[in-house]
Amino acid sequence: MQVAYKSNMIKRMLYYWARQYAKNIKKSEKYSELKRTIGVLIANFEIEELKGKGFHSKWKIKDNDEGIGKTVLTDDLEFHIIELPKLHQIIIQKMKQAGIKVEKIAKITGISKEEIEKI
Repeated sequence: MQVAYKSNMIKRMLYYWARQYAKNIKKSEKYSELKRTIGVLIANFEIEELKGKGFHSKWKIKDNDEGIGKTVLTDDLEFHIIELPKLHQIIIQKMKQAGIKVEKIAKITGISKEEIEKI
């Protein structure tokens, strides 16, 4: 889990994924021995590059063709990014819709009443 924002978060995630992927085989072993490696980032902040996306986004390498049903190059690379602030907003909205009072939401979530009222 990444608590504090770091610059170049996406590149950082890709770098750590690549290191882990490369550890799957040793020198002179066959590339076919490489195993699927899934990167998961749970961020306690919103990521600038993902504005407009939901709280959970899934990423793969796909062909750039604009057609329907883009071809996935490989299943070996996959990223899941979970942005907790976006999830909190959804939960708070649902709690408000269910008629739960702001004070109780604040107690349950640990988020200030002022922040809850903004959502």
